[in-house]
Amino acid sequence: MIPLALIALALVAIAARSGSSSSSDTAAATTTGTPVVRKSNLVSFTVVGNRVKETPSAISAVVNSKLGRRVPLQIVALATMIASEAAAQSEKIQVGYAAINESKRLGIPLFVLLAKAGSFGTQLLNGYASTSRPPSKEDVLLAEKIFAGKVKDTSKGATHFDSPKAQRAAVARKAPGYRKSPEQVAAARKAAGMTLVYNTDSLRLWKAA
Repeated sequence: MIPLALIALALVAIAARSGSSSSSDTAAATTTGTPVVRKSNLVSFTVVGNRVKETPSAISAVVNSKLGRRVPLQIVALATMIASEAAAQSEKIQVGYAAINESKRLGIPLFVLLAKAGSFGTQLLNGYASTSRPPSKEDVLLAEKIFAGKVKDTSKGATHFDSPKAQRAAVARKAPGYRKSPEQVAAARKAAGMTLVYNTDSLRLWKAA
């Protein structure tokens, strides 16, 4: 269990940095709207607005039951993030290590970085990355390997990431909070002192100073 006092301090730290990790403009998270049910071969999420209705603890309990063993909550959070942010396994590994690198850089628990609001949900809710899609069994197994360093770290030391392709699509469909072009996102990251260490249309990796 992560001490509540540590979580509280970490939330203050990450709140002070809000907006530096997001590839979109900040916007108020909503908890209203038509519920959307998303399913994997392991667990289901009910997404209402920007928030996953089920609590991280409840999701973790389902994962543990389905796998027949205890999976730490931070691993469940990491699996949820890579399921939400990448499709290809190679990119899941890259964004997974980037999140771990950032949590170490900030000195906060990985769960706090990925679930700042105390819930899983969109990037607008939690700031660093999306955790709005349910992880598959394969995502959990991969997250365990990433966290344990059992797969090669191909993040090049990155701490942040974005997808030009996904950014353009979000802007085109006028998704809430997405108003910056990929070029504007890149300019903002460079202005914040970040260095581009990997660059494709589906994934860019950035390393904080």
